[in-house]
Amino acid sequence: MSNDLQFDLFGGRLLRDAGLRSIARNNPEWFRGAILEIHKLPHGWRGLPEQIRPAIEQAVGAPNHPNAYGMLINRAVKRGLLRRTGRRRPMELDTSHGRWTDEYLRP
Repeated sequence: MSNDLQFDLFGGRLLRDAGLRSIARNNPEWFRGAILEIHKLPHGWRGLPEQIRPAIEQAVGAPNHPNAYGMLINRAVKRGLLRRTGRRRPMELDTSHGRWTDEYLRP
């Protein structure tokens, strides 16, 4: 077996994180407003990230890049605003094509 195409998990994560930071830097007003909308979720709320999107888009509009939602959820988890429940569910939006995603809880 050849080592020419060696998988680099660490390097891949670094590139992913750099890209996500770039998205947050390019959408600072959107990001701040979106975090505030997550703060408004009632404690005990349980659901999928895509279920938060309508409130965010009504309050601050759509982000400049669709990957901004992933960055938003990751930051909300790191800040303790959301917590993974350990349950995975299929997404509900037609454009998500039923992909599976983590369910979250607002502690």
